[in-house]
Amino acid sequence: EQHCLQVINDGRQNKPSVVIRPTGGGATYEAAQVLQAIIKHIEYRSNAEVAYDRALDRIVTRGIGYIRLGTRYVDNTSFDQEIYIAEVYDPRCVYLDTNVKEIDGLDAGWAFYFEDMAKSVYKNKYPKFAHIAGQQSPLGNAQMWGTWITPFKVRVAEYWRKLSEKDTLYLIVDADGNE
Repeated sequence: EQHCLQVINDGRQNKPSVVIRPTGGGATYEAAQVLQAIIKHIEYRSNAEVAYDRALDRIVTRGIGYIRLGTRYVDNTSFDQEIYIAEVYDPRCVYLDTNVKEIDGLDAGWAFYFEDMAKSVYKNKYPKFAHIAGQQSPLGNAQMWGTWITPFKVRVAEYWRKLSEKDTLYLIVDADGNE
């Protein structure tokens, strides 16, 4: 217990943060400062400090913890989106590609995130699919999928995957030999 608290408190004193540094390619200090300010605004608006602290707590006490980075619509009347940082309440709800080699999971080709929500919340959040909440087994196999829908909750899964696409990079040189 005492060892865990020491690690957690040290982590809270030395907060994780994103740092933008201009390096090559015409990057400037001023541009890096603008990007840094945008990231700080995203962290502030998201209350990311709580997500960072809770992920650290879970890493120390459970051995694994996550935060989520995503986008959401600003409101129901706009196509504008904002970036957010959020807490993952239960790291056991995250399933990464089984071929991951890197400790941070950045080499994952796919990931799932499961969330159980009350049926009433599900029906309000996904009205187009509200009829599914009444089914016993959404995918036809009650033994395998029976726990996805219970009398009071629905399990929702988000899925991400990386796609590899071939691309061609062109280097254009002008008459003076400048790139």
